[in-house]
Amino acid sequence: MCSIIVGDLVKLLPPFSSKHVYEVKAVSGAYLTLYREKEHKDLVIYIKCLQKIN
Repeated sequence: MCSIIVGDLVKLLPPFSSKHVYEVKAVSGAYLTLYREKEHKDLVIYIKCLQKIN
C-alpha cells in the first residue's frame, strides 16, 4: 500500500462506490477523513478500503 497523505485524491475500493473521487482531509492512524464536493458530511474510512489516484 502506498503512503497516503493529506491532499491526496482517492477512490473507494469495492464493495464500496468507486465512481467518486475524494480528497484526504486528515490522517489518524489507520483511518482517513475524506471530503467530496457537494457532500453534507465528511467520510471516515479504514485506509485498506481505498485506492490512491496518481
